[in-house]
Amino acid sequence: MIEKNTKIKQLQLGASNLIGDDTWRLLFETLGPQLHSLKLSELNDSFNDETVQEMAQHCGQLQRLKLRTCLKLHELSLKSISSMTTLEHLTLAVGQSASSETLVDLIQTLGPSLKTLCLENYAEADDDVLLAIHSNCTRLSKLRLTGSVVCSDSGFANLFTNWDNPPLPYVDLSDNRDLDKGNPDGPSEAPIGLGSEGFKALMKHSGCRLERLNIHSCRHISHEALSDIFDGRLQYPLLKDIDLSFVTVVDDFIMTGIFKSCPNLAKLAVFACFKARDARIPAGVAVIGLPNAQDAVVIEGDVVGEL
Repeated sequence: MIEKNTKIKQLQLGASNLIGDDTWRLLFETLGPQLHSLKLSELNDSFNDETVQEMAQHCGQLQRLKLRTCLKLHELSLKSISSMTTLEHLTLAVGQSASSETLVDLIQTLGPSLKTLCLENYAEADDDVLLAIHSNCTRLSKLRLTGSVVCSDSGFANLFTNWDNPPLPYVDLSDNRDLDKGNPDGPSEAPIGLGSEGFKALMKHSGCRLERLNIHSCRHISHEALSDIFDGRLQYPLLKDIDLSFVTVVDDFIMTGIFKSCPNLAKLAVFACFKARDARIPAGVAVIGLPNAQDAVVIEGDVVGEL
């Protein structure tokens, strides 16, 4: 491929575990200067921190980088990626033991030019990371931050309050939660993860442009906050895909409000929302995770039940 595809600009490979680090480095030395997009995943046996250093050194035009489940990568790789100032789209699910300080440095360096930022399953990402996003990212159209065990609801509220970034079409803040098995609900006075205040700030900032929203397992969003946001009068005309799975306060009242506030909704996930059982589902909306959902589908032309 290196010899024959001399004009290649976009490369995506998954589970390419027969390629050694020497060959990865040859790829970057040879074709790196012309690459615009690189997406790699499921690399278990090679592609280490030194290889990422070579990538950062030679891929001077790279605009899009996605690295997922590359098991040889650690915090050093994130530091190397921080030097790639041409990046506009960045997805990282590698080196998940990285410190908050390393993530902050990366965001401070790359944030001003980023249009999409996805940091997946970084347990140590804290409110300083959220503050770095607020202060440095003003061009994002997609934000995914998942798996933190320390980001607070107040930190998320501060992120979305008076943020210079335009409203976001795509937001995924799922699975940010306290993991103390002795206190499975986490602290109630200072909630860990996206809670009521953060959710209200998010919807105030981005609700008008939001298309996809994933708040899976955001257990501290209250019934009152959800009913205020999805009250049937406030409208989110572009919102088509919502995941509320494991937000256990969701019930028939909330679902009915969502259907009224999101007239173009196409998909709603509500796994483990056991209080939601009898809401009438508008025709054309796929509700996933609700037992016997098909029985509740409204016949075309019927009116969704009153709030």
